Amino acid sequence: MNKENWQDVLKLPILEMRALSGGDTNKVYYVETKEQDYVLKLQRKAPQNFFECEKQGLQLLEKTVKVPKVYQIGKNAEINYLLIEYISAYSFSQKEAGEELAHLHEQHADRFGFENDNFLGKLPQLNTWSDNWLDFFINQRLQPQIKRAKELGHWSKEREHACNQFIENFVNKWQGLEIKPSLLHGDFWNGNLFGDKNEQPIFIDPSVYYGNREIDLAISLLFGGFTEPFYQAYNYYYPLEKDWQLRVPFYQLYHLLMHLNSFGEAYGRPIDQIIGIV
Repeated sequence: MNKENWQDVLKLPILEMRALSGGDTNKVYYVETKEQDYVLKLQRKAPQNFFECEKQGLQLLEKTVKVPKVYQIGKNAEINYLLIEYISAYSFSQKEAGEELAHLHEQHADRFGFENDNFLGKLPQLNTWSDNWLDFFINQRLQPQIKRAKELGHWSKEREHACNQFIENFVNKWQGLEIKPSLLHGDFWNGNLFGDKNEQPIFIDPSVYYGNREIDLAISLLFGGFTEPFYQAYNYYYPLEKDWQLRVPFYQLYHLLMHLNSFGEAYGRPIDQIIGIV
């Protein structure tokens, strides 16, 4: 990393730069200056609006929960960058995290979707407004990822048949459920949440849109890291609908498909388990 080059680009008196671990999508660096410390996120040859979407998501979440402040966004040669506040990471209060996610989900819209498309990881995420939740989720979440899986050779005829049947059964059972569009983090796994020195939860790396709040809960269960006080606090402040746990696998399918398309067949087996092949 050329410190002098980035010092000129960012117009900051940089004392030190070092790589941070944990970024699946971007290269991430700690930037120290005399006045303040920052996080610099880099993405080579990313779509022009890649970090614009992250900035937009952070600034929207900031109205309800704590997020790092956004300072700069730009491009250095072929590298897109986002400069945000550095916050030392500690464990977070599970109870407070559940409460804050509930408050986030209390921010509602009239329809499902968002004002523009954005990204989940590196993959495009469609957000055309829709009045019907299941139509939105199937056509703008599942089907684009299934199409990509076919193009990458991850989608067999057996998976196609089983998944079609799984979706049909879900729609037949739950299509009458009334759902209010909630503001979602959109990628709510434990790697996108940490605590400050007071254990206050800090939300990062959002993929925001308005949808069924059960999505964020389903993703929290997919990769673990959240304990009973988190779910108890959430349910106290914003009680979940009856039988929400039965719908979790359906909503986990979207993220598993994204992981299949991003990281390969290691995510094929959990998909097969959900759709009923294994």
